[in-house]
Amino acid sequence: YGISFNVGSQASNVMAWAEAIKSLVPIFESLKRSGIEIEMINFGGGYPCEYASTEEKLLLQDIAKYALEEYSKLSFKPKIFLEPGRGVVGDTAILVSTVIARVERQQSTWLFLDSGAYNALFEAMAYQGSTRYRVTSLRKSFDSGEMMYALAGPTGDSQDVITKEALLPRDIDVGDKLVFHNVGAYNLVAITPFNGFPKPDVYVE
Repeated sequence: YGISFNVGSQASNVMAWAEAIKSLVPIFESLKRSGIEIEMINFGGGYPCEYASTEEKLLLQDIAKYALEEYSKLSFKPKIFLEPGRGVVGDTAILVSTVIARVERQQSTWLFLDSGAYNALFEAMAYQGSTRYRVTSLRKSFDSGEMMYALAGPTGDSQDVITKEALLPRDIDVGDKLVFHNVGAYNLVAITPFNGFPKPDVYVE
């Protein structure tokens, strides 16, 4: 019926989709020789969202431009399907988390939160991909200055680290709330009840 590909979640190469389409040319030629004309080609996923860890912003119009150039060279033109996923929902949600402990260590100051990699921010986990979210303080501080913090979740597990480089007001303390931006992709569906900590409440506006 068709051919589908996915160039990899949060792809960072604007040419990735075009190259994938280009690689299908021999398959299309083989199908044509056999008298088979497929009905669809799925340009898949991988469409990115902009995070704090994003090195270069990819524009969907640029992705489309190069992908359609290669598509136009195919021997026949099946319908185009897309699975934009992260590129559509990534920036549709924020997470509000509460500081439950502030610990001074030799290397840095750690803020422990009531939500972490297991129960809210799975993609921040190092072995998953180390996505870094833009984080801000809900309580503004105008005179204390800023400093770098490490942020961790509540489980006590060594993998429950959100980031070690969060620039926030110096006077952040227990009870203050932090806002993580662009958390709409994958995090809710990947939540686990590890160590018994609940998932965040979800509010739709």
